[in-house]
Amino acid sequence: MPHYAYVRLALGGLDGLEEVRSRAEGRHIEAIEGKPYCRVEWTDFEPPESWLRDISRVLGTDALWLAFQKQVDALAFQHWSGGELKRRLTYGIKHERVWESADGVPEPWEADVLFSPRALERRMKVLQLIDIAAEDKDRAIGDLKRVWSERRIEVGTTEPNVSAGSAGPAIIRHYDLPEGS
Repeated sequence: MPHYAYVRLALGGLDGLEEVRSRAEGRHIEAIEGKPYCRVEWTDFEPPESWLRDISRVLGTDALWLAFQKQVDALAFQHWSGGELKRRLTYGIKHERVWESADGVPEPWEADVLFSPRALERRMKVLQLIDIAAEDKDRAIGDLKRVWSERRIEVGTTEPNVSAGSAGPAIIRHYDLPEGS
């Protein structure tokens, strides 16, 4: 299954596409007129960090990495701008349903996708169904509410729980990325 790097092209046009092609080492590239990003196909699930850093620096633009698998709720996202890492999120890639990285500044899409009131309500309902002591349940619900109120992802934890099947497409919509064919 392919995974993708995305590179913002100047003014949503094709400026910079030849530079992307020259650095893509023969990988399939797709640029759709009217879309702000071109898409570079990768077969590896591991993000090409040095490539993302370098292409964003050379073009003075944004480069993104997005890989997700709905079946296991795995998500990997990186946002580079001008050679600087702005955000890195990794969930469930090496350790099922666990936050493995959360670096940089939260992105605008995260509040709606990861910390929605609906998601909190669902998680609290699940906790209500678990057969544990009332004091442990109260503590778990309090912890959950704290995570949502702070909107902070902590490495090594499971909350907020990610549905890659909705998070991946939400990121695609947020950035107006070209979708798979």
